[in-house]
Amino acid sequence: MIVSDEKKSLGLVISGINYIYDANGFIKQKDPKPFEYSLDYKSHQSTNTAMVWLRLGWLSSILPFSKMKTMNAVDIGAGNGSFVREAASVFKRIVPYDLAGESIDDIELYETNWDLIVLSDVLEHYKDINDLWGLNFKYAMISFPETPDENKYDLSRWRHFKPNEHIYLLRLSQVIPWINEHGCTVEKFGNPEDMIRKRWDENMPNISTVLIKKDM
Repeated sequence: MIVSDEKKSLGLVISGINYIYDANGFIKQKDPKPFEYSLDYKSHQSTNTAMVWLRLGWLSSILPFSKMKTMNAVDIGAGNGSFVREAASVFKRIVPYDLAGESIDDIELYETNWDLIVLSDVLEHYKDINDLWGLNFKYAMISFPETPDENKYDLSRWRHFKPNEHIYLLRLSQVIPWINEHGCTVEKFGNPEDMIRKRWDENMPNISTVLIKKDM
């Protein structure tokens, strides 16, 4: 996806925080400050049993539970560990990766050929979103806050406006072409988590989710 030089040069300022439009068209915080992903931070994350099974049910419409039972999976940004604990009965193997607490190491993360990687509310935290393509995987299930139009909404009032924590402000309409450009097919997309996670605006999606498959 090509972004015009004019749009790149204009950038965006939200509550005194500078953002740029990167080469993918994504809104990205220009100079984020270090953010601590501590055990206390993880303990306040909202993933619970209901959310885990909602995600697994949505996933099963493309990958039946019989197929999941054969898969080696990793939950990247595992947070409070709910997904790994619940999904252990579904996958052949599933392990957590996180910056704090129980986690596999970077070597295992990047050198393993994963059947499935899961990134729930994680991609927006990346310092460089293209690091995703350094992972070896067949499928990826990715969810992220759906950013409203900055020309119509005051993003400083948006629930998911969290400078230094959320570095990227993502939209499904931009994420799908970016995925396609990196040799992947979008198998399914939607807003399933909005069934549990209340929308900040009844007319706008809250969380977008995509299931992608690498073209072999």
